[in-house]
Amino acid sequence: MRKLFIYLFGILLVISVIVSIVPVTISPSNDTRVILEHNYNTFIAPQCFEQADVTNFLEEATLGKATELGYNEESMCTKEAFKPLQKPIIVKALIKMNLISSPWD
Repeated sequence: MRKLFIYLFGILLVISVIVSIVPVTISPSNDTRVILEHNYNTFIAPQCFEQADVTNFLEEATLGKATELGYNEESMCTKEAFKPLQKPIIVKALIKMNLISSPWD
């Protein structure tokens, strides 16, 4: 019985180390908020709006809609803002379970 407990504890320890160390790529979801610039057929990350070259033909939408319309990133700022990140498996799981917020929220 004691050996079984030690084996189970060892297995749980290995799994917890793997989950907290092994990185996976996380990307912004299709529901991530963006600003569409319809004159230039581009989209802008909200944090990049002040420095963006925009007209008055704007719309708030999602990244999924911008992709569906075939719009490109307005600037390097927007490209950097939506760049996929390397995070441990546990972080991705917590984001999927809505226990922590996504870096793009």
